[in-house]
Amino acid sequence: MDWDTYYEKFYDWATSTQISRMSSLTSFGKSSEVAEVAQEYMDERAASRLVKKAVAYGVQFTPEEIYDLSGCCDTSAMNELLRSAKCSLTQEQLEDLWGAADDEVLALVAKRNHVTL
Repeated sequence: MDWDTYYEKFYDWATSTQISRMSSLTSFGKSSEVAEVAQEYMDERAASRLVKKAVAYGVQFTPEEIYDLSGCCDTSAMNELLRSAKCSLTQEQLEDLWGAADDEVLALVAKRNHVTL
């Protein structure tokens, strides 16, 4: 199922259907839509699975979306998200992510963005 179809029907489905249909996704749309859906799951495991899959498909998230996703994804998903991020993150943004990702990943991103933690 392509992202547009999934996103269009998402709010009409029961939560169990939203999560089960995620496995059939063959494409992804805008990062803002993916972040919205991940937060709507209200299920850390499902949100993390969606984010990991989106990252594997090359979706790039904004710093604001990354911060928002830190409230609904597990550490493993946040690590993958931050490792793949091409956006610039400030020292303050990275500090806000302490505890949401592993310290070594935050240090790597800080180095890549030329900031000190």
